[in-house]
Amino acid sequence: MAVIPFPDRHSPAAPVRNIRELSNVIHANEDRGRAACVENNDAVRRFALSVAAKLLSDRELNQAAPFMIDRIVRLLMTESKNS
Repeated sequence: MAVIPFPDRHSPAAPVRNIRELSNVIHANEDRGRAACVENNDAVRRFALSVAAKLLSDRELNQAAPFMIDRIVRLLMTESKNS
């Protein structure tokens, strides 16, 4: 089974020292998260659809757990439309 690369993620933030700094970090991450969501929308959709296609084409997985694969594929399709 091949490894599917996930779209680039942001590097983890440095440890926070106090409450004021924590609230600033939270607000900055919320704003960055909204912008990143809009930018990575197509990348996430392509990733979800490629995972769904690979799950559907894997005979061993489909024999072992066909209902689980169906549910995962439906979830990926639904979430990729909403993102």
